Amino acid sequence: MHALQIESELMMKETSGRRPVGRIVHDINNKLAAIIGTVDVLLAQVDSGSELGTGLKDILAAALEVQELARQIPRDPSA
Repeated sequence: MHALQIESELMMKETSGRRPVGRIVHDINNKLAAIIGTVDVLLAQVDSGSELGTGLKDILAAALEVQELARQIPRDPSA
């Protein structure tokens, strides 16, 4: 398959496969829950003051911020 054909098919999929915002937000929250849960487990196993611990805390803070932003996205009540 040529790159142009693949790109064309991807664009068709994107335009024909539009999903309601509520479903997208739900999927984002599911991914965030996995990230937050994994980081929590890892934080329990490392020294929180270490470079790794600090990085994990940064990841956790960012994930929680995105989770809060996702909560603010208006959802279509008819979806």
